[in-house]
Amino acid sequence: MLWLVSPGEALPAGPPAPGARETLRLSETLGESETLAANEPLSEPPAPGPARRRGQVLEDVWERFAELPEVFDQQDVIRALGYAVPRATLYRVFGELLREQRVVLEEGSRGPNPTRYRKLPERTE
Repeated sequence: MLWLVSPGEALPAGPPAPGARETLRLSETLGESETLAANEPLSEPPAPGPARRRGQVLEDVWERFAELPEVFDQQDVIRALGYAVPRATLYRVFGELLREQRVVLEEGSRGPNPTRYRKLPERTE
């Protein structure tokens, strides 16, 4: 556009800056109860949990394995650990428990029902 306009000539008006229209619409949709007061601070996102070394979650699960019910799910493990664990990490932990034949799949997940695992009796070797 700049190459086509001769010096001293005004640029033709283009579309408004991206986002300006959306911001206006958003501000129009907010009710008075949804707006922040001038001195009200924005809430901070929760701080991430402490960093854990590789394999620590599995070790923590082993330490608390006896506390788990006979048939348990992901939420039971999180309650026993006392801290939130990423889904991918729990998936790897459950895979390790299955490989070591410490648990079996009791019931696969269906809709809102989570996957449930059953503890196997301790092996004596």
